[in-house]
Amino acid sequence: MHYSTKDIRARMKVREASLLSRGVFSRELLDQDVQTIQAMYRNAGFEGTTVQGSYQEHEHIVDIVIQIQEGKQLPVDFVTILGNDAVKEQEIRDKIQLKEGDTYTPVAVDQARATITQFYYSMGYPDVRVEPTVNRVQENNGMHVTFQITEGDAYKIGNIIVTGNTRTKEKIIHRNSNLYPNTPYNPEAILESQQKLYATGLFNFVSIVPLQQNLPGVRNLLIQVEDAKPIQLTYGIGYQEFERVRGTIEISHNNLFGLDRSISLRTRYSTRERLVQSTYREPRLFNRNLDGFASTFVEHADRPFYTVNRIDFSLQVLKRFSPQANLVLTSSYQAANIGDIGVNPHARTLPPEQGPCQICQITRFGTSYIQDRRNDPLNPSSGTFSTTTFQVASRAIGSELNFTSFYNQSSFYAPAPNGVFATSFRFGWNHPYGVTDQLAPGQTQKLPPTERYFAGGSTTLRGYGLDEARPSGGNVMTLGNFEYRVPLRVFPISGVGGALFYDTGNVFAGLPDIHLREFKHNVGFGLRYQTPVGPARLDFGFNLNRQRRADNSREDLLKVFFTLGNPF
Repeated sequence: MHYSTKDIRARMKVREASLLSRGVFSRELLDQDVQTIQAMYRNAGFEGTTVQGSYQEHEHIVDIVIQIQEGKQLPVDFVTILGNDAVKEQEIRDKIQLKEGDTYTPVAVDQARATITQFYYSMGYPDVRVEPTVNRVQENNGMHVTFQITEGDAYKIGNIIVTGNTRTKEKIIHRNSNLYPNTPYNPEAILESQQKLYATGLFNFVSIVPLQQNLPGVRNLLIQVEDAKPIQLTYGIGYQEFERVRGTIEISHNNLFGLDRSISLRTRYSTRERLVQSTYREPRLFNRNLDGFASTFVEHADRPFYTVNRIDFSLQVLKRFSPQANLVLTSSYQAANIGDIGVNPHARTLPPEQGPCQICQITRFGTSYIQDRRNDPLNPSSGTFSTTTFQVASRAIGSELNFTSFYNQSSFYAPAPNGVFATSFRFGWNHPYGVTDQLAPGQTQKLPPTERYFAGGSTTLRGYGLDEARPSGGNVMTLGNFEYRVPLRVFPISGVGGALFYDTGNVFAGLPDIHLREFKHNVGFGLRYQTPVGPARLDFGFNLNRQRRADNSREDLLKVFFTLGNPF
């Protein structure tokens, strides 16, 4: 069989019943599945394949049988290219993947036609036509594929005229369009330029059309735009297991001085956190493909075992290598006033130690590399996501403390039977050095709580409340999360799903203190409901290795979390 049973079932709309979902069947769906399977074999180049579907009903059970009689695949004996006056035949053959001796498939022919068309477009032939024909070679039942090319005339871009921009400077439009005079007139590049201008968020309307030409071989372009309103007010309300209900308000100006610069002011408020943040963005920093950011935030936060009043100034430079890969360079200054160690007077666990300072001033610089290859950032079913950060804080640049920090999180998503298997691995390591590496009398922590790692909560160890796995925190964190996500079709509404999960790991004082016996182990299950901004999530986490607290009571067996968004 060319296709496995698993491959065929994945394309079918008829579904077997399982423990977590009801079966799906109707005569119409079965007929559609038969046509789908026939199309699969046809697109794979099979000739003479027959597919028949039948079913038998037994009370409330339906038995379905799909019978497939595979035909045979035919080879490509000859590939002929005609009409290519401006381009050498070998150049075209080097571009296309269809080769003599390959198995013939209609898909491969369509891909080759599209490749030839795009090749001519890139050289400025907007009117090129590529017509494939396929004939049987009688001697050996092979296929003879012919591409008849009608090249048309070649054009270059002439003048580029911009209209409709009442606010945005013309140079910003030219810069973001990536269209230049005296370059090949490429219809695909023009469409891509239109999409790029829309993607800036500066315009409600964008149109790029050719003007009546006066010179042979030249096409002038007209870029018509309509400026969007630059000032936006957004607000939202959310829920987090520790902060409870929280609200956010943000006002932003996204086109300062008509130069695509932006500035925003955001506030977030809950009973346990108050935050005000301002951010300025400078596009094309130093006239290069870089974005610059200057940010300030002021925060008061009540963490489970301490409070902090913090102010932070940061500068960032963002380099986009591709839509999936970004590099960020950061420098920041932070002043944090840490107090109320053990802020919860009813806490049954030991609070974290104060650390080397109550008012800590930290200056640091670092870099982050982010790679996102998920097929859907809100609800991925395949792909990977990883972020790696390295930072250095040093007295040489005005910091009270000397330490380096390394953090990596890598998440993987893969299709699984009836669902998705998601995994995430996190490792963080803070390394104090110099004076900071020396403990003062009575001091048990080399770094303040704001710089330590904590575990426990809806995204780390779901058998513990926020930061409860080791309340004192640590300089090293290692976590692994494993989750099996499935749709639950037993419910009368769509978008409902379930999850089974296992979380393990902990935080440690340092690398020599990592021991497997200290790892926490949590299992649980959850419900999901898909929304436009991600799944609403209800998780029940069970602690498998409950230990004694300082007051000799045992850790909680069950924790319940309700929040928005996947844990990773």
